[in-house]
Amino acid sequence: ETSTLLKTSTAPAAPSDLQIHRTDLRLNKQQHDDSVCVDLHWSHPHPQLQQEPDDVYFRIRWNTMAEEAKVFCQDSVGEMSRSCGTPLGSVTSRLPSAYTSICGLRPNRTVRFEVEAFTCDMASAASHFQAVTPTTAPNVVMTSVTSPPSQESFAGFRPLAVLSWVPEDNPLIEGHAVYLALRDLAAIRLLCWVPKGSGGHLEVPIARQKHTYSEDTLLLRDYWNKQQVHQEEELIVATRSAVIVGGVKQSYHIESPASSHRLGSWLVLTEAVKCLTSFEAKYPEYVTHPVVPAWTQEEALTMYD
Repeated sequence: ETSTLLKTSTAPAAPSDLQIHRTDLRLNKQQHDDSVCVDLHWSHPHPQLQQEPDDVYFRIRWNTMAEEAKVFCQDSVGEMSRSCGTPLGSVTSRLPSAYTSICGLRPNRTVRFEVEAFTCDMASAASHFQAVTPTTAPNVVMTSVTSPPSQESFAGFRPLAVLSWVPEDNPLIEGHAVYLALRDLAAIRLLCWVPKGSGGHLEVPIARQKHTYSEDTLLLRDYWNKQQVHQEEELIVATRSAVIVGGVKQSYHIESPASSHRLGSWLVLTEAVKCLTSFEAKYPEYVTHPVVPAWTQEEALTMYD
C-alpha cells in the first residue's frame, strides 16, 4: 500500500448553529458599568482534543458596528484542554455543542459574533451571526411592608415584600422573571413570570422566621443548640428579551443581569404566592401547595385526579 501526502492543508468544518442564550443568573450579576453577559453556543463535529494532527481548535471574536473585532478567547495548539468553549453534554442539536460566556458587552447593541475553527497548520473556517445584546439590569425597588397602616388592625394583615420597577419601552422585552434563591447557595427557582403589560409590580407574602442566616457559622451555631435554622432567601429580578436573528424571532431568549434583594430574617410563603409560575403559563396559580397527608391509597390517588 502507498500513501499520498496532501500538498495543501484541508480546512476543518465550519461551526454551525450559532446562538446566544441567557447567562446563568448566579454569575450574571449587575455590574457597576452596566455591562451585560450572554452565552454563545455553537456546534461542531470535532469537539474533542486528542493531541492529534487533525485536532480542531476554536477562536471567538466579537465586535459592534464600526468597531474592529476583538478576540474573546482562543484555544492553544497542542493543548489537551480548551480555553475557548465548554462542552454541552445534553442538547438536542444534531452535532456536539459547546458554549462560552461572554461578558463586558454594552446593553441593547447589535453585536457580530464569530466562531472560527482552525487546525495546527492554521487552515480555518468561520461562521458568524448578529444579535442584539440584553438590556441593563432592571431598576427594582423592594419595600418590606411588615405592619398595617396607622390605626388599622393587625387582624388579617399579612406582611409583604413589594417589588416595583418601571417597565421599559423596548419592543424586544417580553417581561420580567422573578426568581427565589437561597443566599450564598447555588439554589434558585423561578417564582413568578410578569409579562410585559402587566405593570412593574409584584407583592410577595412573607413571614418572619427566627434563626435565619446566610453565614455558615451562625447556621451551625444555632443548629448545634437544637434550633430550627433557615437559609436566608433573596428575590432576584431579570428582564427577559426575545432574540432576533436576520429579522426572525427565535424560540430562545436572553436575560439581563439580575437585580438582587435580600430578605434578611423573612421567608417567602410560596403557598400564598399566586402568579404565572412558568414562562408558558396562561393563568395564575399558587407557586406551591401545602402537603396534605393521605391516610389511604384511595385518598392519595384522588389528589392527582
